[in-house]
Amino acid sequence: MEGVYKINTDAAMFEDSQIGLGGVVRDFEGNVVVAMCNKVVGSNDVAVAEALSARQGVQVALEAGFTNLVLEVDNIRVFRSLQDRRFDAAPFGIIIRDILRFEHQCSKLVFSHVKRIGNCVAHGLAKLSQAYNGLHVWLEEAPTEVTRYVLADKFDE
Repeated sequence: MEGVYKINTDAAMFEDSQIGLGGVVRDFEGNVVVAMCNKVVGSNDVAVAEALSARQGVQVALEAGFTNLVLEVDNIRVFRSLQDRRFDAAPFGIIIRDILRFEHQCSKLVFSHVKRIGNCVAHGLAKLSQAYNGLHVWLEEAPTEVTRYVLADKFDE
């Protein structure tokens, strides 16, 4: 719907305990309004990496001024924890709690699950993070390395 921005996030695991975080924010027509990637040192727990990526995706979207959001993830544990508002004191739970705390900054924050095939842009950005140090953000565009995924998503939907 017009005025709603969809965030897709994903993570990639690299050697030496490095994690690639990727995310893309799109408008109701599927146009990229924000793309991001970041490489961090972290856990080898996939759910923790996926949650970190989701948290960074929401944070970047909010910093770019978008507040009517749908967060779409392909990790079922992350999705269910957010949907059920279930977290604990473990690292995974703390990250989930952080994401839920963003709700007060949003006019709307909805959680959605997508199959991995529907998350190619975010996954490509997560893998691309290996080429960078730190957070990289693109406004109103996506890096050329993921353009084919963006086009496939936009015209296959």
